[in-house]
Amino acid sequence: MRKIIIMLILSLYIMGLTVLSADSSLINANIVNYSIIVDGYEITRDFDNFILSYEDRTYISIRDVAKCFNKNVRWDGKYEMIYITNQRPEKEIVNLWDTALTIGKAIINEHFPNRITESIQYAGIQEHADHIGARKTFFVYVTFETDNDFDLQNSLDNFTNIKDFEKLADVRVTIYCDNGETSFKELR
Repeated sequence: MRKIIIMLILSLYIMGLTVLSADSSLINANIVNYSIIVDGYEITRDFDNFILSYEDRTYISIRDVAKCFNKNVRWDGKYEMIYITNQRPEKEIVNLWDTALTIGKAIINEHFPNRITESIQYAGIQEHADHIGARKTFFVYVTFETDNDFDLQNSLDNFTNIKDFEKLADVRVTIYCDNGETSFKELR
């Protein structure tokens, strides 16, 4: 049985590949052995899939090409979308909430030194990338003037819509985990 499967695969490779197109009609596409050169370097040897030729067009796996340019490819079957994103480092630069909070406080102290008071409050969340291509991120929220009964972190924990919560905060500091980049935005 194993020999039959191997012979079948070899036959398809030698004779060309027949594929089914979207409109259910059969097409004949040939497996070709083209060399692809990018910036003077042959990238074809890094391909995991076949290169196909059909009606004077060459078809290459998006994943193979993306790999040559250090990109990730992800398929979202629910929305039938292909995402091509930058590859992320193996280890995140910022991976602890305490580190993100320290960075957030330093940015607030640098940019808003005259607004720092005893009643300043910090709150934050870590956003795990739940959609393809998103970056794992920490958000630090700040209110400069609050009364004793107000708890910014508790308010954040109880909000279901972040845009509604942001109406309570004065500043949002964003810290990207993969490269440590930061930004801040005054919210009110």
